[in-house]
Amino acid sequence: GWPQTTEPNALMAMIRPPSVMAKLQSVVFSATNVSDALPSGTISNMPWRAAGVSYTQNEIYMDIVEEVHAIVDAVTGHLISSDVSGSIQCQSHLSGVPDLLLTFQDPSLIDDCSFHPCVRYQRYERDQVVSFVPPDGNFELMKYSIDAQKVLNNFSPPLECHSQWSCN
Repeated sequence: GWPQTTEPNALMAMIRPPSVMAKLQSVVFSATNVSDALPSGTISNMPWRAAGVSYTQNEIYMDIVEEVHAIVDAVTGHLISSDVSGSIQCQSHLSGVPDLLLTFQDPSLIDDCSFHPCVRYQRYERDQVVSFVPPDGNFELMKYSIDAQKVLNNFSPPLECHSQWSCN
């Protein structure tokens, strides 16, 4: 058949990890590691979120990872061109069906972005906020780049490099 989902949480619920007992069952009963039943989230409108998730301590961690590429004039120290790209990596351990909202200080700087399927894209287009119901575990919420022309006048590199030559 054809894959109906590529969401990691749904695939883990459908395909059991390999084990010695599973290998014995496959030899004796001609069984496979694939579950006969669909996981609870595959028929809902949120296939990335399993039903009935519960934690004693609710928490979500977000890591913002950015790369800055810049060309700086060696003589004057002025910035010639720059490129900033980044991603927001999340680790979610939240009970139930949490509805989260992420806002930016200046959303007009974001030039190009791509989102995890859990993000409500129409809401982002309308209000410039990221509204989402997170999957359980690790996932990449979004990738983005910053419009270099809007930042070029106000951008200062995080470090300066000066070369010095000496010959003996």
